[in-house]
Amino acid sequence: MFRSRPLCRREIRRDALGLGLLTGLVALVAWRNLTDDVWLSRHDILTQFLPWYAYLGERLRAGEIPGWNPHQFSGAPFAGDPQSGWMYLPAMLFTPFLAPAIALKAIVVFALAFAAFSTYAFARVLRMGVVAALVGAVVFAFGPFLQQNTHCCTARGQVALWIPLALLGVELALRAKTWHGRLAPWCVTGLAISQMLAGWFG
Repeated sequence: MFRSRPLCRREIRRDALGLGLLTGLVALVAWRNLTDDVWLSRHDILTQFLPWYAYLGERLRAGEIPGWNPHQFSGAPFAGDPQSGWMYLPAMLFTPFLAPAIALKAIVVFALAFAAFSTYAFARVLRMGVVAALVGAVVFAFGPFLQQNTHCCTARGQVALWIPLALLGVELALRAKTWHGRLAPWCVTGLAISQMLAGWFG
């Protein structure tokens, strides 16, 4: 009994150190994304996501459901378009309160941070050590699978960031011993999958 407490405290200290280092790395990468505007002119960001998210924020600020976009193709369905940002929580959270370019930057910073911390949590649930969890989080969040996709292929990045959370929910549900214990992990995985579909139904 007496030995378990120091081990538990040691693990907490290690996790605090790992999460602190991860927070610093997220802040460093976020600073680059926030201060550099060149990536906003790449591919479909300038022609697609930036105008859509600007319109989404405008309608949400007005307290309206953006069912129709009058500015594209002489009018087109908006809320029914899976890439419009409607029901994609990061877009709906940031676009009503920030200027369009800043909102898109905030969405990317959120994606990097959320992916990093959820990957770390998933790795720790799999009983990986702190260093392994930190390396996994860094590789997933800042490697080509997510970081590059936030700059070139926004839709892919919006799907990728929810993968660790979905897997975390699956793992926790498999470990639960009762149906009641599985309910919350199922909801976590359901939320992650719903956001993948809201981010890109392609």
